[in-house]
Amino acid sequence: MWSASTRLSTMLRRSRPDLVLYGGDYVNMQPFGGGRVPPRTIAAILSRLEAPLGRFAILGNHDYVYGARAVIDALEHHGIPVLDHARRSMRFQNHAIDLVGVPDAGMTRGEAYALLAGLSAERPTIVLAHDPVWFAHLPTGPHFMLAGHTHGGQIRLPGIGIIRTATKAPRRWTHGLVEERGQYLYVTSGIGTSGLPLRWGVPPEIVLLDTAGKQRT
Repeated sequence: MWSASTRLSTMLRRSRPDLVLYGGDYVNMQPFGGGRVPPRTIAAILSRLEAPLGRFAILGNHDYVYGARAVIDALEHHGIPVLDHARRSMRFQNHAIDLVGVPDAGMTRGEAYALLAGLSAERPTIVLAHDPVWFAHLPTGPHFMLAGHTHGGQIRLPGIGIIRTATKAPRRWTHGLVEERGQYLYVTSGIGTSGLPLRWGVPPEIVLLDTAGKQRT
């Protein structure tokens, strides 16, 4: 684990990202196939990757099951702020950009709906959502949503496809880049597993996105 994580963090540092975002489910809750890795151990590994605009995280359903406070404390102890239904503003190339965090849909509170409904129709916003189901609530505007949770389906059988998605979102939102209603969503398959420690036909991934806006006339 340590050798692989060191190689991976070195590769990611060489990519020199402007912003690092972690989409939740940092804790292995499986009864076998690796056991539980303490949140502080995981946070220490995640903190190796730095970026000029910072590192931010949200929580996933497994983090709430383990204990939200313990996971939040571990991440923030290692310099990774957790956006729990919160907004951060930043500037990139002299442009103002907002970052909004929406944790696991199973822990939904009114703040999530209010946060999305309040997005500016003019100000670019990156919405970091654990579950792609939130894409249905992304309003019109210069907004881009990132999500995970589905593991890309985790198991894709030949001739059958994905067995289950662990989300109430449409199956077409399970993995990859989605464009609907003039809005964009990217759902990563992530690097872990849920339930069985097995992937089939759905490779793990860490996503490096290069985005560009359109100049309004």
